[in-house]
Amino acid sequence: MGTYWMYADRIHIYWMPLAILAPLLNVSLSSLSITTLCRELVHAYSHRRVDIDGRGWKTPHFVNADTYVMEGIAQYYTEQVMRGLIARLPDGLGAFSRFALKASSTVYRVPKLAPAK
Repeated sequence: MGTYWMYADRIHIYWMPLAILAPLLNVSLSSLSITTLCRELVHAYSHRRVDIDGRGWKTPHFVNADTYVMEGIAQYYTEQVMRGLIARLPDGLGAFSRFALKASSTVYRVPKLAPAK
């Protein structure tokens, strides 16, 4: 639904897929769009900012990070932002949840871990 182009410092939102998917998920186009934009901004902030210890990622390190780590960070913070916006965007959390749980690929969901031995 959106992409963060790290080498171009650009975010693209794909309106046609959003317009098709929103009614299928029974959410408003605006909520799904805001959720998508938020998620891509999380990727951009994760890439460009620093961690709690003041260390930043260099682009090659970000590119080579495990996809599950990058997507997990994006999912976590997008959900937190949608929770924070609930008074202003009532179906934002629902849009996030429906997309994250029903319409996205497995890389956007927590993989099932094997039991500890």
